[in-house]
Amino acid sequence: RNCCEKIRDDPKTEPRLRPSFVYTSGFQRALETCYPIAECLNLPPRFHQDLHEEGGVFEGPRRGIRRESYPLHFGMNSNQMCQVLPGLQGTENIPEQGWWVGGQEPPNDAQKRANRCAEWLWKMAEEQGCDESFPEESSGAVVCVTHGLFMDRLIKALAGLDPHLGSMLIMTSNCAYWLVQLRIDHDENTPRIAVMAACNVVDHVPMSIRTGHSICGIAHCQPSYT
Repeated sequence: RNCCEKIRDDPKTEPRLRPSFVYTSGFQRALETCYPIAECLNLPPRFHQDLHEEGGVFEGPRRGIRRESYPLHFGMNSNQMCQVLPGLQGTENIPEQGWWVGGQEPPNDAQKRANRCAEWLWKMAEEQGCDESFPEESSGAVVCVTHGLFMDRLIKALAGLDPHLGSMLIMTSNCAYWLVQLRIDHDENTPRIAVMAACNVVDHVPMSIRTGHSICGIAHCQPSYT
């Protein structure tokens, strides 16, 4: 919340960096995280189907043997989500049983979703404006509340890389944030450039409660450098 207040109140914040939209995944922890962000920025929070954590809502181990006896889970429905995050938009078409289809999302589907989500953000940047030379034409930044494992794939997709696990893993600690500037110049050889302006920032989280992140058995908890 303090970070949002600084962005909101600092007169030096450029218009293109002031948030104009707030999107969140349907996981309860994401809705809870989104609540103070949307409230502080005075923006209506919006549900986005593609921002959920890799695998979706499922029971049992993420990797390894899965049993047919594991029950299906479907996440929260619209009313339940709005109880956690009042004023949440974009839930009108969520089935009564919940927003998730049930079962565990295959890795290939997570890759496709990362590409789809990255393209959505690029299209929004093209439509809303993201040219540093004309900041007055930009409608502002987009805040996405999502999850660590999916961030690995999403950052790769935004950068034009194949969003599989591969030989590079991008760690995103719990409660960390990234600032990614999407720059578009159709006259250049590379019309799309994703600028990683701030990466895995956790300085706003006290060291005593940092939990870090882990991917494929590799764990890391970033110390404070401030």
